[in-house]
Amino acid sequence: MKKIMMILILGFLCGLLQNANSEEKTILIIGNIKLGQKTEFITPTKVEAALNLAAGLSEKYVLIPTILRDSVAVLLSKDGIKPQINILADTLKADKIVFILVSRIQNMLRVELNLVDAKNTSDRNLGEGFASIHYMLSDSVVLVDPALLQAVQRAFAVAVKDSNLYANCEDSFKVFPAPTLIVGGLEYKNNPSYFPKWDLFDRPIVSSYDAIESIFEQAKESPKFVVYDIPTRDTIYALFNLYIIENHKPPSYLEIEALDNFLVRRYISGTFTQQKNSADIELVLYEIINAKLKPIKSEKATIQKDDLMEFRRVLKEMTKKLLE
Repeated sequence: MKKIMMILILGFLCGLLQNANSEEKTILIIGNIKLGQKTEFITPTKVEAALNLAAGLSEKYVLIPTILRDSVAVLLSKDGIKPQINILADTLKADKIVFILVSRIQNMLRVELNLVDAKNTSDRNLGEGFASIHYMLSDSVVLVDPALLQAVQRAFAVAVKDSNLYANCEDSFKVFPAPTLIVGGLEYKNNPSYFPKWDLFDRPIVSSYDAIESIFEQAKESPKFVVYDIPTRDTIYALFNLYIIENHKPPSYLEIEALDNFLVRRYISGTFTQQKNSADIELVLYEIINAKLKPIKSEKATIQKDDLMEFRRVLKEMTKKLLE
């Protein structure tokens, strides 16, 4: 039985190596997969499948199946050899060892991928990738597979230092490394004593929440950013005991510090200022650096009437320009 298993493994390995060598592909082997909190819908098998597809889509890498790695480990153990990952990598002729950590906060997945050279384990490259979970199988079960693949692709592209690794893929697989982005509130500025009554300003809690939802709906379409939805944003705030976030006021230092701790790198905020017969809107895209906001780009526009639909339309147009 042992001989039969060895023959099967060697046959599979020879085919894998022949294919990899003919096309000069780098051979990968998984060292470990760790799953963090809130990942009950994710299994190591799903993670391996995502990495296998990400490697194949790149056309530059080949992943040794875990079942093959584990079979070789069993054979080595029977021969009295401790099947450490470096020994397995050497036995299976792998070039790189992959260590993966998957974590989740509400609707956002994060993949941390550590790529280690099999012959020089001090040579390590770390990549992280994020992706939003958009689909549900039912009211209580999320479909994580598409987001998991995107997050793995982004982390892998960063780890191998090739942002265009998937540039030639079909649109559904054309993924690039992208910073995370969160939509903050708009600071409302008006003086009811001097200006006409506008419902948009008289109901700031309602209209400001509608505003950030409009910005989010447009921002999530950008391939250049991975955008946190508003519930996930508020979950981050709650973890830092920031339970009452007023979207019609400027962000506090504590809010930005909380986002910085969660590795959020971009932030949208702005102002909504009433004039005599109109209202000015300014949106600003910021980079978060050491819990401080550094402006990158801004857009300005004016609405001439107190109309929620017009407010939404202009905000979406501004967001699209802001993130181009």
